Amino acid sequence: MLVHNLTTNLEVGMAFSSKDTIEDAFSEEAIRRNFKWRVTYYDGKQLHVICRINVGEGCMWQLRAANMKRKGAWIIRTVENNHNCSSSMLSHDHRQLKAKKLGTTIKHLIKAQPYIKIKAIMSR
Repeated sequence: MLVHNLTTNLEVGMAFSSKDTIEDAFSEEAIRRNFKWRVTYYDGKQLHVICRINVGEGCMWQLRAANMKRKGAWIIRTVENNHNCSSSMLSHDHRQLKAKKLGTTIKHLIKAQPYIKIKAIMSR
């Protein structure tokens, strides 16, 4: 089953239609849990992502995904969800929060609730 809107934590077996959609999921997870990620390996077939915060201090969060051409999807193969870094301070200028992602999120809110007030959008 392909994931389109991530409403839960990333888990082994989740499938995404493209590299862009899986990277969007990484960004959503990072924003929700307040950490930053970076790609350490990508060759078109495999993708390895780690936590960028306190990498030198050994944060264990990492994720590996594989491009399963037969299934037409990127599948999460392993996830280490334990952050042992200090990411408790919320950042309002999160590196993974791009204008495209913000626009898509607002668009979905407005489609779901056409009369939503701007204050309500800003509070989310």
